[in-house]
Amino acid sequence: GCEVSNNDKLKVIKRGYSKEAIEILEELLEQAKKGEIHELVTMANYGEHHYETRYTNSNDLVTLVGHIEKIKWRMLERMSQNITVL
Repeated sequence: GCEVSNNDKLKVIKRGYSKEAIEILEELLEQAKKGEIHELVTMANYGEHHYETRYTNSNDLVTLVGHIEKIKWRMLERMSQNITVL
């Protein structure tokens, strides 16, 4: 599942590889394109002990939009390989 917490400046996504996660990313992508989001933090658990944290702090919307798109495509790629992330 996914949780999205939101305040004026920060979006946090705890995500699995799921259609729900893709939908949330697409929403964030639209918001980033409109300049409504300025920072994005994502955390993914790829196994029992491995966490990945990415942080983009950007007034540069191109960077932020590209960052979200990259996460989305990586997620779609993993889903298409049928990798189950617990």
